[in-house]
Amino acid sequence: PRTGSVPYDRRDSRFAGIVTALILLATLLLLGFSIYLASALGFIHLPGFGGSNATPTSSVLPLQVPDLRGKSYQAASTAATKAGFILKPSNGTTGVVINQSPLPFTFAAKGSDIRVTFGSATQTVVVPPNLVHNNLSSAEQILNNVGITYTVSPDGTNPNNRTPNIVSRVDPTSGTTIPKDRTVILYVQNYTTSTPTSAPTVDPTPANT
Repeated sequence: PRTGSVPYDRRDSRFAGIVTALILLATLLLLGFSIYLASALGFIHLPGFGGSNATPTSSVLPLQVPDLRGKSYQAASTAATKAGFILKPSNGTTGVVINQSPLPFTFAAKGSDIRVTFGSATQTVVVPPNLVHNNLSSAEQILNNVGITYTVSPDGTNPNNRTPNIVSRVDPTSGTTIPKDRTVILYVQNYTTSTPTSAPTVDPTPANT
């Protein structure tokens, strides 16, 4: 052979190598395109693919929990639904709501449950003010006006320099919410059950002259 010439078998081997590399490259490109197309059509899921088409997750804003205590089942259910919650009774639906979770005026996710407990409906009343330091008859009148039963008890003090029958303390104290059938105790200082009467003035008998 001539000097510097490349043998035919070596040139054929180099050409075959180039063709093989091109075939492998084309195969990889076709495989990659097939995977991309399958991911785009939703046949397979690959992280990082189709991110722009993903449905965003909506954030759930918290809502204020309504106060359902003292309400019947129907009223509590209506209030819970209107506020965006679901009422879940734990012990039936008789009576009124006496307890709830979450607590009123806290915040919870929209559509979440409010678990409630029902109990008997008991009428309540607030112990009125202006009882302490008032005289007994006035304090009794105040309690009678709001329909609260009461008892009177001496407070054990009888200072000589104090006016009799003055209310020194009340149990329960004014402002307390109590069942309407509960009895309030009025503690009275210098307690007396009767008003003292003054002795009649006796005119001196004129002496006989």
